[in-house]
Amino acid sequence: MTKVDQVFLNRTDQILEATYIFPLPPGSSVSQFALWINGERTEGEVLEREAAARIYQDIVARIRDPGLIEYMGGNLFKARVFPIPARGEQRVEIQFTSILTYGGGIYRYVYPMKTSGEAAETLRDFTLIARIDSAIPIQSIYSPTHEVDTNRRDDNHATVGFEREHADLGKDFQLYYTVSPRTSACRS
Repeated sequence: MTKVDQVFLNRTDQILEATYIFPLPPGSSVSQFALWINGERTEGEVLEREAAARIYQDIVARIRDPGLIEYMGGNLFKARVFPIPARGEQRVEIQFTSILTYGGGIYRYVYPMKTSGEAAETLRDFTLIARIDSAIPIQSIYSPTHEVDTNRRDDNHATVGFEREHADLGKDFQLYYTVSPRTSACRS
């Protein structure tokens, strides 16, 4: 399971709407979507595009706080976030499950980060924490894309992560790990 917790900042004097497009790794599905409204976590619904658009337009017309996410195809999800208060922020959480790719004795996890233009760097800190819980002892852990810290609790559990201020979002995060010769399917 992957949980994304992100904050939209509004530096203007007007209420804004944001369109949040999130690329999912192949074989992934969204299980939760939430907004924080007045300090409280409010669950959204995962809807088909037509239903989401109809409900969303009705809510925006009444200036309420929607949290709708719609499937766009090609492993992309689109969330329309409104309102983002003037000189304020709106916190968004998406949770999804992915089946890790496996080949040659190596599991691979990819977290989509790559973007360009003004969004190629975070405004605040960026923290990524990956927890590996494996039924089979973990042999090695490696990220070819980011310098990570690794903490092994025991042979079957590890935590990998990094934290950066103004993080570079020019490439996706990739994590590889191998297990003892006995193989099994894993979910992340």
